[in-house]
Amino acid sequence: MTKNSPENTSQRQPPRRLQTLLEFLPDPVLAFTLDSRVDYINPAFERVFGWSLKEVSGRKIRFIPDHLLEEARQGMKDMLEHRSVHNFQTQRYTRDGNILDILINGSTLFDEDDTPLGHVLILRDITGQKREEQSRQAMFRISKALHSFRDLRGLIAYINREIKQLAGVEGSFILLADPGENQLFFYAARFRDSLSDQKFKTIRFPADQGVSGRAFTTQKPILVPDVSQCDFYYQRVSDETDLVTRNMLSVPIQLKDRTIGVISVVNKAGGGFDDTDIEMLTTVAATIALPIENARIHEALQQSHRELKSLNHAKDKVINH
Repeated sequence: MTKNSPENTSQRQPPRRLQTLLEFLPDPVLAFTLDSRVDYINPAFERVFGWSLKEVSGRKIRFIPDHLLEEARQGMKDMLEHRSVHNFQTQRYTRDGNILDILINGSTLFDEDDTPLGHVLILRDITGQKREEQSRQAMFRISKALHSFRDLRGLIAYINREIKQLAGVEGSFILLADPGENQLFFYAARFRDSLSDQKFKTIRFPADQGVSGRAFTTQKPILVPDVSQCDFYYQRVSDETDLVTRNMLSVPIQLKDRTIGVISVVNKAGGGFDDTDIEMLTTVAATIALPIENARIHEALQQSHRELKSLNHAKDKVINH
């Protein structure tokens, strides 16, 4: 590695023995000059982040999120001063625009005169690990909540807040089925604010319409990476609310013998939905299906009891008139 000389870094390779080691490392490795121009990336970096050495050699990689630029600048200063960094958690973009959780270990490189030449970083992708841990914690909280709420609306509102945070989305919605009308309706909405949420709760639509309806009728998760290219997206919901949907994921809420609703989330932050999101929402849906049905039955019984009590009261007034 040479000091701040992009023209000398193009297509440079580390010594053959070191290169062989780097090629087999499972974690991405990035070596760059003091002015952040790429000297070397290993195959794991290409696989995880999507850039090739040919296209970035001698150039800067623009993969730091804007809100983390100052953190990155300070991190480089600290690494230069202390010569290394260990287990620093942050985030970086891939070439496709997805955002990854990253654990950084790195060191500053010096020449024989102790003059700094550049830096080398190992960037471990811990996105899956973090999401699994977050999912476990959220499922634990949801499981506890199932026994803490006496009313269905309070329970579902709590679950919906957890889903929105866990999935990292702009909007999270729990829709329940009205079998008598063959419709879906928004039982809980978590979007921008309470005013936005209320708009959704007035909407009912046929149970076979839209992305949510497709998930409900097919009893399978439906992932739409770009709703502008989806011919069954239900535009009426957007027209009647302030929802502008880019991407969407819906999973059915199922009992053994039937589907009772749908969980739908929209506008994934930092990229698109993936199999991890499908697995997470499917797990949540399976966990809450029976408690939701039991709560609905309990509410129906309470309503029947109130109606019967009112009827008996009216009957007694007539008899004793």
